[in-house]
Amino acid sequence: PASQPSDSLQSVLKEHPKRNEKMLRFCRLHRIQCTAAVLLLTLLSLLSFFFWSETEIAVNTAESNIQLQPQRHLKPASQIKDRPAGPPRISFGTKYFGDNSGWKDYTTRWRENGQRSCGFDCDIVLDPAIADAVLFHGRDLPSKPPKLQRKYWQYWVYMNMESPLSTKSYGYDVSSAPAYRFLFNWTATTMLESSVHMPYGMWSLRDKPVEGPFYSPQKKRYMAYIAFSNCKYSYNGRAEKIAELKRYIDVHVYGKCGDRALPKDWNVWRKISEEYRFYLSFENAFCRDYITEKFHNNGLDSQAVPVAFGGLSRSDYERVSPPGSFVYALDFPSMRQLAEHLKQLAADEAQYASYHEWKKRYEISPRSDLLCGTCARLHKDRSVGVFDLSRFYDIKRNCRPSYYKYLV
Repeated sequence: PASQPSDSLQSVLKEHPKRNEKMLRFCRLHRIQCTAAVLLLTLLSLLSFFFWSETEIAVNTAESNIQLQPQRHLKPASQIKDRPAGPPRISFGTKYFGDNSGWKDYTTRWRENGQRSCGFDCDIVLDPAIADAVLFHGRDLPSKPPKLQRKYWQYWVYMNMESPLSTKSYGYDVSSAPAYRFLFNWTATTMLESSVHMPYGMWSLRDKPVEGPFYSPQKKRYMAYIAFSNCKYSYNGRAEKIAELKRYIDVHVYGKCGDRALPKDWNVWRKISEEYRFYLSFENAFCRDYITEKFHNNGLDSQAVPVAFGGLSRSDYERVSPPGSFVYALDFPSMRQLAEHLKQLAADEAQYASYHEWKKRYEISPRSDLLCGTCARLHKDRSVGVFDLSRFYDIKRNCRPSYYKYLV
């Protein structure tokens, strides 16, 4: 008869009843010594741990320490022998918001100017099987990972420009699914700690300072305005805060959530900013580094001063904007006090003008290019490992609680 497990082994097995039952059944069926079998499995596990721990890499960031876990399919660059010759190749593993037009836009910009200005050489290919990096759009990932041939030199990149809260609410979040948890090698998001950082806007130092004027005081007829069409999805009480702010100052609301038509022509929309003192750059969530075109395009790249309402803290905005370029709403304990501050700035032309001084030395530049960032990474970084996507994109780690009550 098969031997019974020893007392010490029984104490271990009691911690996992299901595993205990399966192991005992296996032992009795094959008439082997349970103790010897467990010792052998333990030895193999230890050897595996030491082998794979050699490839574990930590990515240190200001906000957290995301561990790259060992991954079997990748090999260090020094061990790659049969990769096709030529520049690194980039391809796409999903659609982009339901079709391929978005990827085509990225590719067109890359071929027209992006590749020339990037400083790194890469080819864009249609076949993911021959690519060095494959981009997957988070909103278009199926419930189960796509069945693609994956070479051992190939990097899979999780790309998402939405916040974790928005992604979850729309029902497209697969980041916590077990099958996706340790699947991607790199990330491309708005978060600073991403492998490829993708802010909605950037700024740079001018070659030489320029003189104003940067706005006309005589044209500033109105106090504040906002483009607001997503009335349903908000996780920080945005609509309520706008309504409250309107009790103390005039706010014009353009778009589906207001009573003013939103111009389709960007030049017309930008010209409207000449008439307003402030643009309300109110995001729909307080999430790490989630700062969209509401701040960069509608705010900084206009003649109105942006009033920022988003991110996890003021420092999120300070990292992606010139100094002295915005008002941070959460610096004030209430909408009433924010309104009082805006009225004070509007009444003091010199103080208001100081929020435009940054334009002398800095300028808005095109947002970072996804393909250039990925290409640069392929040339500079061949680290071996995968991200724990469920932790990287975790709502509790990256966002404040829904309907945060800081502003009352």
